[in-house]
Amino acid sequence: MKISVKAYAKINLFLDIVSLREDNDHNILSLMQCVSLHDIITLEYDKNSDRAIEIDCDNTNIPCDEKNLAYKAADLILESGKV
Repeated sequence: MKISVKAYAKINLFLDIVSLREDNDHNILSLMQCVSLHDIITLEYDKNSDRAIEIDCDNTNIPCDEKNLAYKAADLILESGKV
């Protein structure tokens, strides 16, 4: 199974840190605007694979290993056993 979707960019028009939470993250107040700029994200799942997660990206500033948020999300989905 393979799907491709557009991941649209957004611009923060306003961002204010309201408070610090107990988990050391911040509560924020922000206003964002969508723009037409986008990446194309393609996901492919092969139930016969060895559960390896591969990220292919032509931008060397983006990690293609366990540090990548897409990798972490895919790993959680596979661990859930719901695919």
